[in-house]
Amino acid sequence: GHMGRAHGRRGDSEQAINYHKQALIIFREIGDKFSQAASLYNLGEEYRLLGDAEKAETLFKQSLGLAREVGDQARVKHILRSMGRTYLDGGNMKEATTLFQQVMILARKLGDRVGEGDAYSDLAELNARLGERKKAIKLFSEALGIAHESNDFRRASSHLIHLGDLYLETGDVDEAQEYYQEALQAARE
Repeated sequence: GHMGRAHGRRGDSEQAINYHKQALIIFREIGDKFSQAASLYNLGEEYRLLGDAEKAETLFKQSLGLAREVGDQARVKHILRSMGRTYLDGGNMKEATTLFQQVMILARKLGDRVGEGDAYSDLAELNARLGERKKAIKLFSEALGIAHESNDFRRASSHLIHLGDLYLETGDVDEAQEYYQEALQAARE
C-alpha cells in the first residue's frame, strides 16, 4: 500500500498500480478485508487520476462493499468522495451531487471537519461548473471557514483562489484581487 502511494505521488502510476495489485493479492490470501478495501480504493484512485473512470468506478464499488462490511466509515467517506469526483469529471452532476451530499452527512457523523470542508469544496466546484456562482461562492466560503478553523493553509489557499476566480467571472475585479492576495498570504504560511 505505502509503496504504491509513494509511486503514485511521484507520478509513476504504472508502478503504483503494480504495487497496489501485489498488496491486494497478499491481503486476499490472508483474508484481510480492511486492507483489501484500502488497496482497491488506492487502485481506483490511480485509475481515476489516469482518466479511466470505468475501471476506477468498478474498483471503488468493490472497495465500498468491503469497507461497509468491515465498518470502516472513514474509508467509506473517502470512497464516496472519489466516486463523486469521478462522476464530476465525467459530467454526471446528479450522481456527483448525491455522493458529495453523502460525504457531507458521513463527515458530520464522524466529526470530521476537514472531510466536511472537502464536501463543501466539491459541491462548490460542482455548482461553479453548472454556472451557479452565488451558490458556489457560499459553499467555498463554508469550506474556507473550516480550512481556517483547522489551520489548513493549503486548503484555505485553494478555496481563496476558487473564490477569486468566481468573483472575477462575475466582473468584480476588486473582490477577486482581495481573494488572490489572501490566497498568496495563506500559501506563504
